Amino acid sequence: MKQPKDTRPVPSLSQDAAYENSFKSLYLAANATGLRPQGLRHRAQSHFLGPRVAEDFLVNSRLQRFDREMELSAQGFYFDAAAVMYSLLGHESIGESVIVSLPEPTGLHMDVGEAMRLRRSRSEYSGEPLAFGDLATLLWCASGITGRGEVEHLRGGRTFVHLRTTPSGGALYSIEQYVAILNSEGTARGIYRYEALRHRLLGFGDCGTVDQLLRAFCFRQDQATLERAGAIFLMIARPWRTMRKYGPRGLRHVFLEAGYIAQNIHLACISLGLGSIDCSSFYDDEVHEALRIDGVYETIVHAVIVGHPAAAP
Repeated sequence: MKQPKDTRPVPSLSQDAAYENSFKSLYLAANATGLRPQGLRHRAQSHFLGPRVAEDFLVNSRLQRFDREMELSAQGFYFDAAAVMYSLLGHESIGESVIVSLPEPTGLHMDVGEAMRLRRSRSEYSGEPLAFGDLATLLWCASGITGRGEVEHLRGGRTFVHLRTTPSGGALYSIEQYVAILNSEGTARGIYRYEALRHRLLGFGDCGTVDQLLRAFCFRQDQATLERAGAIFLMIARPWRTMRKYGPRGLRHVFLEAGYIAQNIHLACISLGLGSIDCSSFYDDEVHEALRIDGVYETIVHAVIVGHPAAAP
């Protein structure tokens, strides 16, 4: 006997996507499940008993009206001693032994609107070394000094503070710019800290340190050709520099500052004809070990990979 033809409409991918995004099953056994992927945690969030660290952070970093502790913390940064402290940001030494002077940054002649229009994430690189001038320009765009401002003291006198290419919560600049140079003209392979006040690099470690850092990145080579990139820009945060003024909310400012720096790097790369991509695929503790930082008072929060883009197939 001939079966009747099924005339029911075949669901489209858009219908499947809408269903997947609009409905979720209730997984009552989530608390008893040993392996809980994030999708399962999301589906079971209404009754899941495990820690919800990210949401706790959002709740605990809210600004509350009549928070006297917050008000007193911020008030202390408007006195003369704080103005002097601002002027000293960036002067501390961390004990690096290799000093690399950088050339003045080259001009970026592309209109910012055009750079925004052309900005794309590029993860495949040609292996061509970065020009030394381009490296210097990217570091300056990330967190370079653009001028200085004058602060009048309440008891007379004045202090000069440095202004930078990127904004920062409370002008405290909690992000230190590190760069792992993989392949650049005129600069040895290594890990360096950018000293914005003197526009120079302070290096530490050797090729072995770079290799240790590269092993901490955890993505497939079809996602990014890291071995052919020119440099990795590493945003190392000192959260308490901002949190001592703003409390837990200050950590939000730290993340925002990292975002400002990353976007400056991306737009500058477009103007220089380079490719770049954001990257958070790294094992934090292994990065901290390679950089000799503790992971709490100094911690990596973001990275940007830069290189000459590979030719389109």
